[in-house]
Amino acid sequence: MALSEVNRNEELRAKQIIAGQADEKEDLEIIRNVTVIFQNKEYVLRTDGGDLDARNKLTGHGFTITQSGDFIYVSGPGGKDNPCGGRFMVNTTGGKLEKHGGPIIQEASANKTNAIETDSDSSTKGVARSTVLYGDDNEDIKADKRIDAVNVIIEATDLLTLIGHNGIKLQAGPNGGGPITMQAGSITQVATNKDEYIIGQKMTVASENTEVNYDPRGTKALISPGHQSIKYMGDVKHQIMGAYRLDVAGVSTSPFILDKKTGIAINTKAGDFKLGTNLGSMHIMATGAAVCPSFDGIKPGTINVNSLLGTNITSTSPALGKVKIDTGTTEIKAKANVDVSAKTGISLVTDAQDVKIEATAGNVDIDAGLKIFLN
Repeated sequence: MALSEVNRNEELRAKQIIAGQADEKEDLEIIRNVTVIFQNKEYVLRTDGGDLDARNKLTGHGFTITQSGDFIYVSGPGGKDNPCGGRFMVNTTGGKLEKHGGPIIQEASANKTNAIETDSDSSTKGVARSTVLYGDDNEDIKADKRIDAVNVIIEATDLLTLIGHNGIKLQAGPNGGGPITMQAGSITQVATNKDEYIIGQKMTVASENTEVNYDPRGTKALISPGHQSIKYMGDVKHQIMGAYRLDVAGVSTSPFILDKKTGIAINTKAGDFKLGTNLGSMHIMATGAAVCPSFDGIKPGTINVNSLLGTNITSTSPALGKVKIDTGTTEIKAKANVDVSAKTGISLVTDAQDVKIEATAGNVDIDAGLKIFLN
């Protein structure tokens, strides 16, 4: 209701008197019926068209009870002499009970000229709503709840718990392209299954990393169409209770391998290189595309070398290098020739039994540049 209309009481009363003095037969239309119940210099209490209105004449603050059942409260503007004015204050000693049959709509704005504000440069910064509760705060919402703000901070002095009966979804950015930062002394995760889908790069920086699989049926699989590079400053120790199988295709496409011809290379710059088995046999094969022969019947503790074109044992220092075969029985079988040559001499010595040279289908040819000694 406009304040200018409050000051028109005399004019309205005059119209009511005229309407009351009119002929009863005359059809007059009463547009507005205003009754002043009480008024003084500052306030007026009146009815206006069935509405009860109590209002301050100077500032317009007051309340209205409408014919339609509405309660309207309007506070004053305050002013320089009264910076804390213009507020609606309720102080109850026994609490407050509210029940609403319709929606509750609230709108509050931060006021830089308010007495509690310290930021006078911005009309959007500051306190627009503040609630202090000395006890628990329970909200039972039967539908959805949405919080839309520039920044949302939830701070718990003891423990923060989030429970979603059908799950919890965290999304950073409108389309999930924003960062999520977690900082904690320790993080514990307990889950039945866990899936991670990372489109870009994953980096883990830790002082120590331990992974334990307690299910003996569990399998750890690393599948990648790219490459893998592992570097250790210390030692590496593998303990495998089962079998170990390494299959290499031998086609190098990574920038880590410079020697593209070598499929597998194991090199040590210091120390020994050992390959051993306690209960089985060892097999070294270079059969090419040919099928590897069967090793059935080979006794444990045997080293087998099988090649398609031959086996070469070469020393890089012929003057110092030495090939030593120390065993019980030595058999050399060749389907073609056996050539034995030396630049300084050949010695065949047996401590017992005979030395037998036999050519079952040919001759024995002994040639010497100087002499042949037969003793």
